[in-house]
Amino acid sequence: MTQQIYPAVDLHLLVNAEIPLRAFAALGGVRIDLATQPVFALQLFPQNPSPPPPPPIVEFVNHRVIGRTVGSTFATLRLQWGAPPGARFNVAMRCTVHHALRQLLLPQPSISVETGRVDRILSVYGRFETATGQSSTHDITSHSYLEYSVAVLSGAPTVTVDPLTGRLKSGDSPGTARITISVAAGLAPPSPTVTLDVHVVAARTDRPILHRFHEGGAIRKRSILFVSEGFTQEEAARFERLVSELGRRMLQVINPYNLLRESFDLYRAFVPSQESGVTFAPPVVPLWGHPQIALATPPDQQLSNGDFLVEDLIVTLGSSPSNPNLTFPQAAAIMAATPAGRNLRLKQITFDVWRSLQHLPAQPRTRETAFGLMLGERRYGSVTEFRTLPTPPPPPARPGTLGIPDVLGDLLQPRFSSRVPTFDERRLPDLTTPGANPETAHIAAQDRFVRSLRTPNGPAGFGSIWATGGDCFGLVVYLLNSDHYGGVRGHGYVAMSIGSGFLLATAPSTLVPGLIDVSPVPRPMPQLFRGLGFRDAPLDMLIDVIAHELAHTEALGSLGDEYGSDSNVPTPPDSPEAIAFVEDSPNTQTLTNARGGPGPAIQPLLLKWNWERIEAAADVADRFASGGFLHVGLAGEDMSRWPSDTIGRTVSLRTKHLRFTGGPQVELIVRAVDPGNLTLRLELLPSSSMEATLILFPPGSTLVLPRVVAGAVTRLVHPAVIAVLAGGPFASSLANCGLNPVQHPPAAIAGFRFPPNRNQTLGAYESSANFNCGAIRPAAECKMRTIAMQPNAVPVDFCFVCKYAMVDAVDCGAHGALDRLYPR
Repeated sequence: MTQQIYPAVDLHLLVNAEIPLRAFAALGGVRIDLATQPVFALQLFPQNPSPPPPPPIVEFVNHRVIGRTVGSTFATLRLQWGAPPGARFNVAMRCTVHHALRQLLLPQPSISVETGRVDRILSVYGRFETATGQSSTHDITSHSYLEYSVAVLSGAPTVTVDPLTGRLKSGDSPGTARITISVAAGLAPPSPTVTLDVHVVAARTDRPILHRFHEGGAIRKRSILFVSEGFTQEEAARFERLVSELGRRMLQVINPYNLLRESFDLYRAFVPSQESGVTFAPPVVPLWGHPQIALATPPDQQLSNGDFLVEDLIVTLGSSPSNPNLTFPQAAAIMAATPAGRNLRLKQITFDVWRSLQHLPAQPRTRETAFGLMLGERRYGSVTEFRTLPTPPPPPARPGTLGIPDVLGDLLQPRFSSRVPTFDERRLPDLTTPGANPETAHIAAQDRFVRSLRTPNGPAGFGSIWATGGDCFGLVVYLLNSDHYGGVRGHGYVAMSIGSGFLLATAPSTLVPGLIDVSPVPRPMPQLFRGLGFRDAPLDMLIDVIAHELAHTEALGSLGDEYGSDSNVPTPPDSPEAIAFVEDSPNTQTLTNARGGPGPAIQPLLLKWNWERIEAAADVADRFASGGFLHVGLAGEDMSRWPSDTIGRTVSLRTKHLRFTGGPQVELIVRAVDPGNLTLRLELLPSSSMEATLILFPPGSTLVLPRVVAGAVTRLVHPAVIAVLAGGPFASSLANCGLNPVQHPPAAIAGFRFPPNRNQTLGAYESSANFNCGAIRPAAECKMRTIAMQPNAVPVDFCFVCKYAMVDAVDCGAHGALDRLYPR
C-alpha cells in the first residue's frame, strides 16, 4: 500500500501560512484520490501523546496544514476512508514553521519550453532564517503561499501559472515571458521576489538527429534507440563512443542477442542537456572525512563486502536521532542478533553513515536536463510507505519502539531504491487529475519526441516505431550521465545511469546557496576519487543490465522478472496478482497449474514452457490453397535457412507469437520444397480443415519444423529429467504458504548430461528466487544475467527458455542456430 501526499511530505511554512493537502492511494494497481472516497478524513496521529499537550506547531484543519508557532515536528497523518471501520493508513510527514523567509531562489535563471506543454512545475527554493540569524534553504515547490505574475518580454507568448501548484502552461505562441514569484502578502514582510525567464519555442515535430550505427541484414527487425540524458553539447562525442561500444558488446557477447544480430538495428539520438549530470533526489550525505564526496542514502548496496545496508540499520535501530548515544559496539551487537546477522557483520563505515543522519542533509539542486530524468524520488519524496519499526533487543532502549512509528526513519526511506532512475514529477503532467497514473504519465511526452525522430535522409515520422502501439515500443534506452550506478525498466523505456557505484561528487551550489550540486566527476579523475570508487562502470555491467531490462519488453518476448512478482513478499499462488504475473511470463508458472490432479507430482506436459525443440522455423509471408494443398510462401532469408531434406516431415503451423498456454496449432506434412519460388507445398492431416486453417493462420504465423529423434518429437525438458520430475520432488501441500528454498537439480540423473552450470538444467524449480511461493521456473537459476552482480557470485546466463522465447519473438528463423547450442 503506497500513499502519496501533495504537494510533499516535507513542508516548510511561516506562521499563519496554510497549504491544502491532497492524498492519493494506490490500491490494487489503481490510483485513487482519497477525497473522492466516502467518509474521508485526514487527521494528525500524535507521536508521543502526553498531557498536557504542547502548543501546536501546526494544525491540520479540513485537509489543510496551518503554521501556528515556530518550530519543527515530525507528524504521522492518518488517512481514513469508508464506513467504519473502513481503511486506515498512516503517512509520515515533516512540517517546519520558520521565523522568516528572506529570499526566494531558483535552480536556474531561465528555462526553455516548447509550445503546447503543461507538464512542467517550476522549482522554487526558500532561504529561511531563525530568530538568531541562522539560515537554511529548502524546497518549497508547489507550496501554495507562493504567488505568480507573468509579463511578456518578446513575441506573444500566452504563458500562465497555476497559483496553487506552480504548474506552468506554455501556451501556443513562441516568445519570452518573465514570471515573478513572490510570497502572499502579510506572511513575509518585506515580500521576497524572484524572476524566471521562460523562452517558449515552437514545438518540434521533425528532428533529423537519428543515426543508425548497426544495421541488421534481416527483413523483419527490431530497432533499439539510445538517447542521451544529462550530456551537454560538449559531451556529445563521449556519448556516441559509449553507445557504439555498448551496442557492439550486446550483439557480440550476450546470448541470444548475438544470434539475433542481423535482426536488430541500433540507433542513437543525441539531445543536449543544458547542464551536465542529472538531478539526484534521495538524501545525499557527505562521506566521513571527505566533504566533497557524498553517499546517496540509504544505499541499497553494501558499502563493503559482507556488511549490512544503511537501510537495515534504519529499520532495526531507527533513525539516528532516536538513539543519539548508541555506540558502535552496541549497534554491532544489536545487528548481530538479527536473522541477517548470521551472515553479515556491521562495519564502521556503515555505522558512520547511519550516524551522519543525525540531521537531515542538504538538498541537491534540481538540474536542467533534456527529459527530466533523475535518480530516486524528489527531495524525501511525496510518496511514503508507512512502517512500524520493530523493537530492537536491549541495550539500548530507544524512543519510537513498541509500535510507535519512527517518522524520521520513514522519511529517509526513498520510494524506490536510491539508485533507480525515474522521471521527476516536475516534468510530468498533473498527477492530481482524476485517472492520472504516475507510472505512465511520461508517455505522452515520450511519444511526441520519438515520433519526431528520423535520420537526416530518412522519412518523417520514422520514430513512430518506438511510440505507443509501435512494434519497437519499449526499446528506448536513456543513458544518464551520472557516477551513480543503476538501471530500471519503466513503461516504454529503460533508464540506465552509467556510473559504477554510489559515491557522488558534490560541491556547494553557486546558483542556490545552501544547496549542493551533484555532478559527474570530471575525467581524468583525481586519484582520490579513483580510490573511493569513482570510475566508469565496466561496460559489460551496463550492457548486461540493459539487455536484461529490454528482455522484459513485449517487443522482445515479455520475459518474466527474476523475482517472480513486483513485491519481495510471499504471494499466495491463487492470488490475482500472482496468477496475472506468472501466466503472462513465459519462464514462470504457478505450481498448481503444473499438476495433473491430486498429489505432489509435476505433469511435465503441463509445463507451459516445455515446448518442442525446433530444428528450423520461419514466418509465413503468404499462404493460399491450391490443388488440395496449402502453399506457404517464405521470405528469402527464411527460405535460405530452411532444410532442403524436409519432404515427408511433419511441421506445425501456429499463431504468432509463441503462445505459452497452447494457442491454435495445426500439423501438416511437407510434400515439396521450391526454393526458386520461395514456397513450401504442405498437406494437411486428415483431421484438419483447409478453410479453418486459412482463417486461423494469416501471414505472420509461424511454421515450425520440430526436432525428431527415434521417430518422436523431442522437447526442451530431457526425458531423463522428466522421469525425475514425475517422481514428485515438490512439497505435497501449499498450506501456510511461505518462503521455499530454491530447488536445485538432483546430484545425478542417469542418462542425462548436465550443462556446465547444473542450475541451468531445464526442469521445474520452485519459488522464483525465494519470493513467490507456488511459482516455478524452468531452471534453478534464470535471472537473465551474463555477469556476476555481487562479489563471489556466479554469473547466470539467460536460461534456454528465455533465449527460446526471445528468438521466437524477434526472428523465429534463428531457432535452428539456437537449438544447436543446447546439449543433446
